[in-house]
Amino acid sequence: MALLARLKRPEDFRRVYTYGTSYVHRLMVLYVLPSGKDPSRIGLVVSKKIGKAVVRNKVKRRLREITDSTRVPGGFDLVVVARGRAREANFWTLHGAFSSLARRAGVLAEGESAAILAEEDK
Repeated sequence: MALLARLKRPEDFRRVYTYGTSYVHRLMVLYVLPSGKDPSRIGLVVSKKIGKAVVRNKVKRRLREITDSTRVPGGFDLVVVARGRAREANFWTLHGAFSSLARRAGVLAEGESAAILAEEDK
């Protein structure tokens, strides 16, 4: 298990978009590219289509908290792109969407999947 670092450079985002695999949910899209580097890195994209700055920042804060609290094994570059409906979604709905996508992509650390499923059942 590793903490997530941040993707910052535009060429890193471009590489993940071009060569990575995408997983789609109605609230977000997750791009995953195996990188072989530890720790895994993540980038968040919340465009102006989501809303004005206050709304975009709220969505970014929620996504950052979700990704920071999720254990991802080392060796992946991830990009999370918020979609328009994310602006109305609450924290737990976004958390469920990210967990679902991460589970489908196979980027959850061992034991994380079971913990998320138990949490979603509550």
